[in-house]
Amino acid sequence: MSFLKFKMKSILSGSDSTKAIIMTHDISFFMDFSKALEEISKYCNSIGKKATYQLLYLHNKSINEFMYKKQNEYTDLLTEIFEYANSDSVDENNSIGNQMRRVLEAFSTFSFKIGIEELSTKQDILDLLPTPELKDYFENLMYRIVLNGESHGQDTARFFPRTDFYENLSPEEKQRTAKDILCFMYILNKSHINSHLKESAKIIEQWISEISADN
Repeated sequence: MSFLKFKMKSILSGSDSTKAIIMTHDISFFMDFSKALEEISKYCNSIGKKATYQLLYLHNKSINEFMYKKQNEYTDLLTEIFEYANSDSVDENNSIGNQMRRVLEAFSTFSFKIGIEELSTKQDILDLLPTPELKDYFENLMYRIVLNGESHGQDTARFFPRTDFYENLSPEEKQRTAKDILCFMYILNKSHINSHLKESAKIIEQWISEISADN
């Protein structure tokens, strides 16, 4: 990133007619490099060169302006997971696995100061689940699918958290896992989910009822 910033600053300060497009799938890089672009723009303006930039994102096959101050990555990730879980028809969506892992990592870290490998196995957290059926369900299913996955081991997932370990799951299994994660988080902290996913409570509670009925 430092090297890219150096090259962009060199090119843009050398010619104000130069245009560049930088594309990424990594939201962390996107957010960090937007700050670098702001610095480059200010530097160019200070030496009499015009350097403006736009932040855009691709969503549902359309390009939109990225509203930096209004954007909340965590809420956006939760919303995408909920929409995927609640969709009548599901596709492959090769990024949904990483999105679920990132949300779980943030939730487990800030709520309990633990990693996701402990979230469904730590006894004091499991004791927060209201019934033995739900406790057994999440302890076993979450560990097998979410933590270990179907194509990577626990150690691989820990050291390479962006690896898409959902690649061998069917779309239906991915959707089931998305529902499970949202239900688990909702039971552990209902107000947290409601604050990020407004008007989703009835749907998630219905999913929880279905889990209880099946087990």
